[in-house]
Amino acid sequence: MATPSQLRAWGAAGGRAPPHNRVADLHVWRVGPRQLAAILSVVSHAPRPPEHYRDLLRGHDDLMHRTVEVHGCDGEPCVAPPA
Repeated sequence: MATPSQLRAWGAAGGRAPPHNRVADLHVWRVGPRQLAAILSVVSHAPRPPEHYRDLLRGHDDLMHRTVEVHGCDGEPCVAPPA
């Protein structure tokens, strides 16, 4: 089971999103025993539908509720520099 802090670390590392995407905000909380909920905000030069980003979280079986918002960006500041 992933913990909220592990999912936050996943988001901070960019998750499994392509390099032209950035996880701008991620909130994770426990909603029940072995059940988590998350709200994820993505900024992208090539935005995809929210379902695409929800699918990237499928490996976390305990993540029961996923809310994703996607924002398009045309400028360089929306992409985090490589770590």
